[in-house]
Amino acid sequence: KSYYDIARFMQANEVPIPRGQEASHGGFWRAARIKSILQNSIYRGVFTRHHTYAAAAKRAKSQVPVTREFSRPHLRIVSDDLWYAVQPKGDSPQGGGCLRQG
Repeated sequence: KSYYDIARFMQANEVPIPRGQEASHGGFWRAARIKSILQNSIYRGVFTRHHTYAAAAKRAKSQVPVTREFSRPHLRIVSDDLWYAVQPKGDSPQGGGCLRQG
């Protein structure tokens, strides 16, 4: 299924949209929101922080992002296998897959 198909299903079944999205997104499920939710590592219990260190970047004349992961097991709602199964191909250590292919 595609992100669009999932959004259409959510809308048709009147699944409430996330808080704070009512005004900014017109109150509808959007494919981009589905993608954002499915690719958010917090749902597998991992907080991912992407940070650019300004001082080091200034010296190097480029911004090199640093990614750090922090375990948050109390926030896990899906298994690693399920989370990786919906990631775009190439993002998974197991080879992955994407809902768009199904």
